[in-house]
Amino acid sequence: MAGFDPYSILGVGRDATPEEIKKAYRNLARKYHPDHNPNDSTAEEKFKDVKKAYDILSEPSKRQQYDNYGFTGDEQPGAGGFGGFGGGNFGFNFEDIFDTMFGDGFGRSGAAQQRSRRGADVSINLSLTFEEAVFGTEKEVAARVLATCEECQGTGAKNGTELSKCSQCNGSGRIQTVQNTILGRIVQPRVCPKCSGAGTVILQPCPNCRGQGRVEATIRKKINIPAGVDTGTRLRVSGAGHAGSNGSPAGDLYIVINVGQHEYFERKGQHIYLTVPIGLAQSAMGVELEVPTLDGSRRLKVPAGTGSGSVFRFHGKGVPNLNRGGRGDQVVTVEIEVPKRLNPEQREALRKYAKASGETVENVDNSLANRLKRVFGRR
Repeated sequence: MAGFDPYSILGVGRDATPEEIKKAYRNLARKYHPDHNPNDSTAEEKFKDVKKAYDILSEPSKRQQYDNYGFTGDEQPGAGGFGGFGGGNFGFNFEDIFDTMFGDGFGRSGAAQQRSRRGADVSINLSLTFEEAVFGTEKEVAARVLATCEECQGTGAKNGTELSKCSQCNGSGRIQTVQNTILGRIVQPRVCPKCSGAGTVILQPCPNCRGQGRVEATIRKKINIPAGVDTGTRLRVSGAGHAGSNGSPAGDLYIVINVGQHEYFERKGQHIYLTVPIGLAQSAMGVELEVPTLDGSRRLKVPAGTGSGSVFRFHGKGVPNLNRGGRGDQVVTVEIEVPKRLNPEQREALRKYAKASGETVENVDNSLANRLKRVFGRR
């Protein structure tokens, strides 16, 4: 579980509600599900991480244990300790035992772990127009975060006062308990309940942050949106999340992109799709049209005899590729518009065309009707 942060995986803050966690899980599970990403091992691994993160954060006891200790007790054997004989089997970790017996020479003390706790990540949504997502833009975003209290510099103690060594753990941040196991008596360290592992207690809390060391604040950041982002793209701003405790590094800010629809174009990956209507005469005789693209209009030559649903392609006129460079294509589909109502002039012209083509348009051809009856067994 080392290095595995379920909050970062789901893109939610540590104060996220169960509803927000469930919503984030459903969106990511749908995005990385193996059925939607065949033969994509990267997506499969991300799906597994998303599932594991949700299993932790959706279970109140596991979430609390992770928030307090950074693990849930579900780690696999071999994740720590000596070889395959790790803490997953018997509920203890040899690194903790050595730390308890010999001090800071082995592992990290409880107080050190508390002081090195990184701040949680923050996730916000950003809406872009179709064109902004395609070509990129600069945006200013705002997010509510827990920022380091400027008055106490994050210590939580009133300015001018000092922290006091915890009397229960004598400043170590941990207390020891003895557990009888099949290996004998094991000394197992626990986080001190009085100081929550910090090793110190606040005698006079800072009035600005009430002893928390952090206060709510609104941060504003100008960010460059790269060309080619799409709905669901996540952009990371390093160090712009919640401040860490006791001067630890801040978490990251994740910006989740949502792209609006275009009046004419439809986007599928890096390709742009456009449907262009043409008339019967244009389809039969051919026509040259002015077709809109993302870079302005372009002429499209439709050959004579083009049928409805015919596809034409403008290479390199699609969306820039976010990772590999280059651009997709614009795919143009022509559809023949059949008029639902004809004026007298149009009707007369079609009669002449039908006559020249040998088509019957006024009455049903009796010989044809008789043939159809025979085919369907009706006499």
